[in-house]
Amino acid sequence: MLVLAIHGSLRVAEACAAGAPADTAAHGSSATAVPPAGAPSSAPPATPWQKPHDPDLLLGAVAAGTFALAASQDLEITRRIRESSSSPAADDAAHAFRQLGDPVVLGVALAGTWGAARLSHAPGLERATVRIGVSIAVPSVVCLVAKEVIGRERPNQSPDDAWKLEPFTGDPSFPSEHTTVAFAAAAALDRETTAPWVPWVAYPAAAACGWSRVHDLEHWPSDVVAGAALGYWGGRMTDDFLRRRDARQHRLAVWIAPRRGGAVLRITGVF
Repeated sequence: MLVLAIHGSLRVAEACAAGAPADTAAHGSSATAVPPAGAPSSAPPATPWQKPHDPDLLLGAVAAGTFALAASQDLEITRRIRESSSSPAADDAAHAFRQLGDPVVLGVALAGTWGAARLSHAPGLERATVRIGVSIAVPSVVCLVAKEVIGRERPNQSPDDAWKLEPFTGDPSFPSEHTTVAFAAAAALDRETTAPWVPWVAYPAAAACGWSRVHDLEHWPSDVVAGAALGYWGGRMTDDFLRRRDARQHRLAVWIAPRRGGAVLRITGVF
């Protein structure tokens, strides 16, 4: 006798090769009630503004509008930021905030967290640390490719021309890698934690990193806006994908038990 049981999103019941009907429920005789054809649904119909991806569309529209505004005022915004923060204290703050988007600094911090989780036998924290690291790396790679292709000069290279582009020359202004890394880390941390204070700290810290890049004349404001959007969406989407993958991997189990005249194979998982 061979019994194959797969519990997925539809909770497929056991199928018995020893003569039991394939559609017999393995965990009791009750079955989920299915409303008859034509019966009115209890849930109201979805309206266009209730679609699950509408928040992303709204944020995308806001990001596009912010980028267009920053791009049209890059020279003026840069000048105002420099004038309002031309002091030793501002220089020190910019140096500190810049570290929040440094891939090396974050890499060392994540490696230390992963090692501590490994030694303390905390597999949940260990996997979360890996997911955050990958969620930072993916948009960072996209950012580096975009830099190479676009070839926009930094403010300290062409202070009077905000849109001097020389594609494939390696000019690394657009988009801002530090801002991409900072917002990717903030988005991944926001996804991996449940503490309500995390987004209120992570995203302002990432924004401060972006400010530091304009203050240091390393990036134009539109570079920072583009980096923030890339880091936020790239980090969030990557972390969501990895969490779904880990959930499938860690909620799949297989048992094989001997039975008279054969064996029982049971597979339990969530798909």
